[in-house]
Amino acid sequence: MEQLEYSEQSNFRLRPIKDFENYNFFVDDYQRGYKWEISEALDLLNDIHDFSVDQGIYCIQPLVAKVRHPGEPKIANLFNSHENIFELIDGQQRMTTIYLILICLRPSFPFYNIAYQTRRGSFEFLKGIRSLPEVPLSSDDLDDIKSFKKRLDSFWENLIKEDTEKKNDNVDNYHFYQVFQTIRVWLSGKSDLYKQNFQLKLLEFTEVIWYEVKAEEISERIFQNLNSGKIGLTNAELIKALFVIEGNKVDGKNQDQLKQSEFAQEWDKMEYALQNDEFWYFINQDPDLDPKPTRIDLLFDLLKGRKKGEKDPLFSYHEYDKDFRKGISLDWAEVKL
Repeated sequence: MEQLEYSEQSNFRLRPIKDFENYNFFVDDYQRGYKWEISEALDLLNDIHDFSVDQGIYCIQPLVAKVRHPGEPKIANLFNSHENIFELIDGQQRMTTIYLILICLRPSFPFYNIAYQTRRGSFEFLKGIRSLPEVPLSSDDLDDIKSFKKRLDSFWENLIKEDTEKKNDNVDNYHFYQVFQTIRVWLSGKSDLYKQNFQLKLLEFTEVIWYEVKAEEISERIFQNLNSGKIGLTNAELIKALFVIEGNKVDGKNQDQLKQSEFAQEWDKMEYALQNDEFWYFINQDPDLDPKPTRIDLLFDLLKGRKKGEKDPLFSYHEYDKDFRKGISLDWAEVKL
């Protein structure tokens, strides 16, 4: 099975959103455009709203990124700054939505930049989205999503009619508009203090699992493999990331490398033992029912009580992630037993 290549300096790690101030993110044209709907934006907003800083952190799904250079043809003259330019191979939907949230919370300037290569008009529309007229809707209108969307569609159609050059009429901009106006309406009526606290939770306590691949890796191949399930950015690898991240937080800095090495060796030994078919068929009564890229997944599924017929391929990761966000220690000793 093909795996992502990581350098020692470019491993998975947790990074808060505040780390990305003044970053420049680039979405290349091999990817689809922005597709998030109103409901997905509301899910993210409500998750951050419901999250309490007493719980520790709110962790969102991983970002896969690669450093890009300002002199490259697709990058040249795209951003004002020539520093911190990264291609988003996976995670553009989440980072675009967070960009839109931050524009609503911090109208004076963007926190970071994001450019879409798919359609030049999308990049320009996104840069100027804060200048769009606010829709005459209130947060109460969000109680009926179907009706809310219908009214937003009407406002969008009027906006496009006024665009005589037809430069804004594309599917990316439609979704940008829908989500941006949803965020605006969701925040409307909320106090300045609430918005300050929400911004604090988003910047300081919302973190992503950051994967930075080597510069020589072929982005299109990584993207295709991610979306076809051919690489190990799956249930077991995400759980592994949580254990490593927690270990870094608990152990002293000088112990990190040693502890990580010991953990990696133990992980590999367990997977190797499970690759013994005689042992595997002894502990797994129905090994062909739900095949996984790695056999260690079975241990996590058993520990987290995954039931037969569960369709979520990341079930045990989500259960570990819930514990992690609540500040509950992840027990590696329990797994080894």
